[in-house]
Amino acid sequence: MLKMLVPVLCASLVCAGAAGAGAASPTPTAAEEAAWGKGAAALYQPPVVMHDALGQLGGFGAGTVAKARAYLAGGMCVKLDANGVPVVQYQRAGCHVDDVPWRPEYNPGTVAAFALGLWTIGGHESQFLAQAKWLLAHQSPDGTLKVAFPIPMLGLKAGWVSAMYQGQAVSTFLRAYEDTRDTRYMEAATKALAVLEAPESAGGTTYITPLSPWPEEYAAPDPPSVLNGALTAITGVWEYQTFTGEPQPMLAAYQRTLDAMLPLLTVPGWAKYEIAGSDMASLGYMGVQTGELFTFAQETGDQTALLYGRLWLSDFEGDAAATAALVRSYAGIVPSGEIP
Repeated sequence: MLKMLVPVLCASLVCAGAAGAGAASPTPTAAEEAAWGKGAAALYQPPVVMHDALGQLGGFGAGTVAKARAYLAGGMCVKLDANGVPVVQYQRAGCHVDDVPWRPEYNPGTVAAFALGLWTIGGHESQFLAQAKWLLAHQSPDGTLKVAFPIPMLGLKAGWVSAMYQGQAVSTFLRAYEDTRDTRYMEAATKALAVLEAPESAGGTTYITPLSPWPEEYAAPDPPSVLNGALTAITGVWEYQTFTGEPQPMLAAYQRTLDAMLPLLTVPGWAKYEIAGSDMASLGYMGVQTGELFTFAQETGDQTALLYGRLWLSDFEGDAAATAALVRSYAGIVPSGEIP
């Protein structure tokens, strides 16, 4: 059975437990919960399988599972349509993105993230496939999953594409194919991957930087080069290679870029959210980014990713206990986990 990789921190190279197995969540200590605040225990999730000796993939962890559960409950600015597909309520106060029209919108990244969370939780097969069917129906013949709304502040017109969303779609289509053996999903995964890896000048989402190719979350005229979006995209490439056994030369190219970019993202005591701008990573994104680096290191043996994952973790672990506990919750570390 295909198991899914997630950008989470894990206690060891192969973590205990299995995606979708429904195992009980580990319980935080009283001190951890007190430091974390009300509702802290709800964010702890079981450890997940990363990948075993057969090359299988591991499951999504705390962040994605928490989002999926929130979507099921109608939270996090999302409502489900008649088919159970999330519609982001951008028009609601507190739910809009800067410079995005305030109206409900489907977002292929949100749909794919929901699918992957449902797949990991388990027991939601029909809802998972509803998301996969939506993505299949909204994939253009050229393989793109276009975003219907513009983001003028980034120079993105309606119909823009994202390496992050293409990568999430690859991961979703692979699981839909595994579950159904419907070849349309395998073909869709292959087409989505081709767009992800194609240069921006040819309608793809990969930019040629002075260093090496980089998959852009926001494939804009002046791209910000967001780290977590790129790592999510690279995850889709790695999953496709692992699942099909077909070598993906772009994976090594992206890895070289990542290694070169990490020093540029590092600032004293913290890390940036993006290469091009000055935005610092929020607390949540700090956990996400660090978790993705540890996972990437576990997948590929990339020692640079491991080095910077440890460096960034040491930066915020020196803060108050509440901060460290919250960051660990975002990153998906179980309470007793050791940093690899």
